[in-house]
Amino acid sequence: MLIEIPAFLKKSHLYSKAADKAAYPEEEGEGGVTMVKETNGWRLNRQVNLSFLLELVLLGSLIVGSWFNLQRQLDLVGRDVGLLLERQKELCGKLETLQEKTISHEYRLRSMESASRHTSFSKEQ
Repeated sequence: MLIEIPAFLKKSHLYSKAADKAAYPEEEGEGGVTMVKETNGWRLNRQVNLSFLLELVLLGSLIVGSWFNLQRQLDLVGRDVGLLLERQKELCGKLETLQEKTISHEYRLRSMESASRHTSFSKEQ
């Protein structure tokens, strides 16, 4: 005996699929998806089994774990960049003091050279 299911019930998930299983032969697909052969074509019967749910949970936990790992890596990179900026400021300060010392030594050397020229020029006269 074949029971005809009304169209408005077929679109909802409330009707019993036992009538479909009795009326149409099934072919097992991959991942809990069953293809049901109708008289006028194929219809997809979606079923979720425990292994699929377990795979989904594991995939979600891998995604969340990867996210937390990336956040930790970003924190480490941010700390390293902060340390590099601090060291760069220290190095810039040291370079500025070295440049000031170089300029002052250069002025001293010029003044000593000009003083020695004046003394040597005055001795020649």
